[in-house]
Order: sequence, then structure tokens, then C-alpha cells
Amino acid sequence: MSGRLVLVVLAGVLPAVAQALDGSPPWRIWADPLALAIDRDDHAVVLRSSFSPEPCVYDAAGRVLPGHLDCRYDHLYRPLARHRYLRQQGSELVLAEEAGAGALVRVWMTTGDGFSGDFPADLRLRIRLDGNPIPYVDLPVRQWFDGSAWPFLPPLVGDRHSGAGAGFAYLPIAFRSGMEVTLAGPAASIDQARIWYQFTVVRAGRTAAAVASGLPADLEDWRRFMATEPGRYPWPQAPEWTSTRVTLPVGAEADLGKRSGSGALLALRLRPDPPGAWQDLRLAVTVDGEQRIDLPLTRVFGSDTQQPGPVRSLLIGEDDHGFGYLYLPQPFHEHVSLRLANPGPLAVAVDAELAWSAAPAPEGALPLSALALGQCLAGGRHDPDAALLRRQGRGRWVALLVDQRNQAEDDANYLEGDERLYLDGSPHPVWHGTGVEDFFNGGFYFDRGGYGHRHALALSGAPWHRLVAGVPVRSRMYRLNLLDAVPFQAGLDLRAERGAYGDQAMCVDGVAWAYHAPGVGRAAVARLDLADPASVAAADYQAPAGATCAPLDAAFADEPPTRHVGRVCTFTGGASRFRFALGQPGQSFWLRRRFDGMNGGQAATVLLDEQPVARIPFAMANPHRRWQEVEVPLDLPPRPAGATLDLRVVPDDPHAPFREARYVLLARAGDALFDADFEPGG
Repeated sequence: MSGRLVLVVLAGVLPAVAQALDGSPPWRIWADPLALAIDRDDHAVVLRSSFSPEPCVYDAAGRVLPGHLDCRYDHLYRPLARHRYLRQQGSELVLAEEAGAGALVRVWMTTGDGFSGDFPADLRLRIRLDGNPIPYVDLPVRQWFDGSAWPFLPPLVGDRHSGAGAGFAYLPIAFRSGMEVTLAGPAASIDQARIWYQFTVVRAGRTAAAVASGLPADLEDWRRFMATEPGRYPWPQAPEWTSTRVTLPVGAEADLGKRSGSGALLALRLRPDPPGAWQDLRLAVTVDGEQRIDLPLTRVFGSDTQQPGPVRSLLIGEDDHGFGYLYLPQPFHEHVSLRLANPGPLAVAVDAELAWSAAPAPEGALPLSALALGQCLAGGRHDPDAALLRRQGRGRWVALLVDQRNQAEDDANYLEGDERLYLDGSPHPVWHGTGVEDFFNGGFYFDRGGYGHRHALALSGAPWHRLVAGVPVRSRMYRLNLLDAVPFQAGLDLRAERGAYGDQAMCVDGVAWAYHAPGVGRAAVARLDLADPASVAAADYQAPAGATCAPLDAAFADEPPTRHVGRVCTFTGGASRFRFALGQPGQSFWLRRRFDGMNGGQAATVLLDEQPVARIPFAMANPHRRWQEVEVPLDLPPRPAGATLDLRVVPDDPHAPFREARYVLLARAGDALFDADFEPGG
């Protein structure tokens, strides 16, 4: 197979490209600028990566013990026993698997040893959808990223040359009942060099089940959106702009714009005079009575006259004409005001261009908030991960602009740290990356045959590095989450590991952007905890014959690890049963499962009245940190107060151990739900 045809043909007929059947899926943001701002509880964004499950072990001085260095090796490399895949399936390695409905929205991969290299020509990446044994995509790994095969074309893809050391692809591939990613090829090619990978998935339940599987019908609209020249407004509906020029003496403030009622500020463009006077100005934006942005313009637009290399992303940056631009829309329901202050030493004039929506803001639109970052952490094991974004409440995280460095000025080890994302009170990361530059779609310290390659793409980049001996020792980086805007229902906590072993003296500076509102979007309405006899009795829990139940004292996969003592029931064959009674009406139900991850697999189907309502996905084994949790949507219509859900969990593999410790039912309903005694998120 040449690989020139990307979508595998059956009897010479190209598979149909997906058509939206009902509503708009959460990843379809290119048709409406306010799609990013809508408060939705119908999906989750998860990451499948090659991160190392081995924990670091330290001596009394906080140094990693020599026999435990595998904690930094986030790659697949079988010759050194780094089997970073879910399972082997015939001659293929399963790298990621999803059950239920959703979309694969981002693929990132790199290979090499010290420097990035080309994937072997006979190594293929395959995507299967909805249980179909015939791959929907079957391409050599190289052709996923090099722009040689339709529809995997720039700017939706980039290889290690355009992506600064790694390949990436942003083509949303929807599935209705499941998705599988496999790596295929001769064993010698798979084992030729180390392989790092990340697959970002939107898990969307009933929302995605109403969308046909495959690529979207308006894929070319997404491509045109991504191809917009930096600084130009990217959405198809051209807004009406208003222009003004304000002069700010030293210490003065000026209004840039005010609106009352309901609407949205779609775009903001500012240009200081004298040119480059970004550090002298500060922007404050108040929405519906609450200040949402209060930042120096250097942070708003990622501009810094002292360090050349401005951000030039699709939605945030500085264009060739000296205008800083922010195209993340700002919805408001009552009032919005923008004020510019000049605390600097010189008078500054500012050209301002604003674009307003003539229509009211959608009812579920959340305001845009910015959180400034700025902290330096000491070395050793005394400090936790660096905090990048912490928000209580509900919303969607959409962007991160950051400067990062180690305090030792000749040390590039800050690029070895992983991002770790905790959602809605989760005790361990639900999103665990493989390195700083990997998160920003680069690889090998942003190398393109040499370290420190500057790059700037629509959704990610590293436009500035300070180099010592050709190696980055400080980097300005950015990433926009558009297809993969991360929703949170009770809180979001994004952290950066301090170097390879979590012990570097490191500094972080920048800004994170999120649509955010206080309150809880989803809360626990019922719970079964096998360590609580009252809970077991209330849920009428029944394990199958032959099940064994025992206490487990183990840790979650956070850092430092959180220990937990619970009770686990293990069975091989059969199914467990339990019942949840709703005290409040509910809708958009989700089920959170806590289990012992001693063995991998443990995929299952959840039945209600013998009808499947959810799929529990395949889990990677982690015998080092055994406690794991997974949250899946339930395909249920709204239920009234007093309703009873009689659930049955049927493991896929009747010959492998299935381990369960706790189930929590979560739902979104009226405000009365949040007065319940349960903690947000369960």
C-alpha cells in the first residue's frame, strides 16, 4: 500500500466524510467565534501519551537514586523494556483506545535519540473507528505530518522541520462507538529508535453520537480558518470595526470602550506610539461587574521589546504592523468596559480597533478571564510542581503563553518536565504529558537538526529562546487549545513538573486564558464506595460469584503521591450490579469509576435495563501507583427526582481480573442540586 490515499478505500469507494446530524460537536469552533465561550458539560478532553508510569525515588538529599532513572523516560522503546502501549494486537501495538463517542482531535509524535529523526518508511499509524476492522486511516507515520497525503495538509499538519522537532496533526476524526490507534510495522522498525506520542481525544457521549464518524464535511473551512495570516481576524463572518486613538499622559487612564446589555467583544487590536511601548501600558477589562483581565500589554499580546520574537498565533499576538491582537471573544450579559492605564515614564498614544457583535451573547456564554503566572521554585524535593492555572468553578481552558527557565542560567532541564492536569478535584492527573516542548508541539528542545529552532505556528510555537552553546536555557512559548479546549465543571489545576525529576530550581512567567464562571457545573448525586458498608447497602451492591474483596493501601499517580486506603472487589467473569437513587432531578449524567490499576485492560460496558449506556475504556496498567479513576458519560435522557438507576457493569474480557472500588454518579441539573451534601466532583 503506497499510503498516497489516506482514507482506506473499500471496493474503490472513498468513505463518506462526516456530516453533522444534530447540533454542533464541541470541537467545531471554526464556524462561530463564540463556540469557545459556551458553557458545556457534555464532553471531556483526555490525553493518551507515552509518559512513564515509573515513579522517581529520592535519597535524603532529594536526588534521584541511580536505579530509578526510568521515571523520566516518557517514550516507547522495547529494547530497554519501555512498553508504553496498551497491548499488542497481532502484529500491531495499540497506543490509544476509546470506548463510546467522541473525536480524535490532535496527534503528536516524534522519534530520535538526542536529535529528532525521520520515522522508518515502513512504520504505519492506523485509526479504526466504531469497531470496524478496516482502518479509516492507514498511513506511514511520516505521511501523517509531511503534507504529502490528502487531507493531511498544512497548516493542519506539520513535520519535524516545520514543527521544530516533532510531527503534529489537528484533524478532528469523529467516532460514534469507539476508536483505536495502532502502530504497525516490522519489529525492527518499531524498535529502531525511541518513540514519543500524544493523542488528544474529546470524549463526548450523546453529543458525538449524533455526529457521523470520520472527518467533518466542512474540513476545508477548518483549513482556511487555520491558514489565516497572523493578525487577521480568522472567523468567516467579518465583524464591524470601530477605531479610536487615545493619548495617555504619565499616570493617566482612558476608556477604550463600554457597552451595556448583552453582546460580545469579538476582537481587540492595540498599537502603541512610540512603537514597542508595550511595557508601559496596562489593560483592565470588567465584565458584568467583575474584573476579568488586568494585565500589562506585554502579557496580553506576548510582546516584549527587550526579548525579540513576539507571539504570532492565530488568536493572540503582535502583527507585522505593530498591532497587538486578541481574538478570543469576550461575551457579556449586562455590561463590559475596557480601560487602558499608563503607569510608565513617558506619555503614550494608542491606536485602538474594536469589533463588537450586534447580537446578544448566547445564554450559556462565559466571560473570558486571564490569570497571570509568576513564580520561582527552589530546587530539590521541597516544592511542588509549578502552578500554571488554578481555577475553581466551571469553564474551558483555551490558551497558555509562558516564559520558562531554570534558575541555573546554563541549564535546559526545564524542558524535560511534564505538564500535569487535574480536573474537578481528581486525585491524580487526567492529562499527563511527556515534556515541555512536546506540549507546545515541538520536540527535542525545539530542534530541527539543531537546538533552539524558533518556530511560530497557528496554535503553538516557541518564538524566542535564549541560548547557551546552542541549547535553549530560556524559552517563550504558547499554545491555543481550540479543538481541544479543556472543559472543567468544579475546578482546573494545571501544573508543570520541575524538570526531568521534579527537583529543578525553576521559574515560570506568563498568562493563562480561560472562559470561567464561579459555581459548580456538575456535582455528585450518588455514590457507591466499597469501603463504606452503609454505601454498599444503600446501593445494594452485588459482586458476581467468586469475587474477592480486600483492602488496598496504595497511591495515586500524582506527585508527590497521594496515598489512599480503600476496598477493592476483584472478579474474573460475570458482572457487578448496584443501584443509584436520585434525590434531585438530573441530566447529562457521568459515571466516575475508581479502581485498582494493577493490571491493564478492565474495559467494560455499563448497562441500564440491559441496554448499554456507557463504555469504560481500556486502562494502562500501573503497578507502581495503583489507584486510578476514569469518568465516562452515560447515554441517558434527563431523569426526575426519585428515579432509580439499576446499573450493571460487564467487563469485556471474562478471563482477566476486573477491579472496582468506587462509583460516583455525577449530573448537571438545577441550582437545587448544588445544595446537596456532596462535594463538587464527588
